[in-house]
Formats: sequence, structure tokens, C-alpha cells
Amino acid sequence: MLAGRTIAVVMPAYNEAKLIRGAIDGVPGFVDHIIVVDDASLDATTTAARTSEPVSYTHLTLPTIC
Repeated sequence: MLAGRTIAVVMPAYNEAKLIRGAIDGVPGFVDHIIVVDDASLDATTTAARTSEPVSYTHLTLPTIC
């Protein structure tokens, strides 16, 4: 919460298994909710994102379209 307001971060990700945890860990402490949108990654982005421990976290995985 910042200045009495709830803050959310939406983080799109595609094949970011190596970097997603660092990105999530780098979100400032005043952020109340982190939403990671995995755009049908072919690597371990989903697993890496789920192992992070933010304050409040939602992970969405989009289906492959092709």
C-alpha cells in the first residue's frame, strides 16, 4: 500500500524462467499484489514464478494458440 492506495503489478512473461524470480523479487515492498501472466512459455517460467514468495500472488497461464 502506498499513500493509502492498493498497488498491483502485472508482469507479462514469455520464456523468462531464468529471470522471472529476480523480477518478482525486485518488486518494491509497497506493492500489494503481483500478477504474472505467462504467455504460453515453452520453458519453466510457470514453475519459476510459482516458487517466488511475494506478499500476494496470482499466476495466469495463457493457452497456446497455434
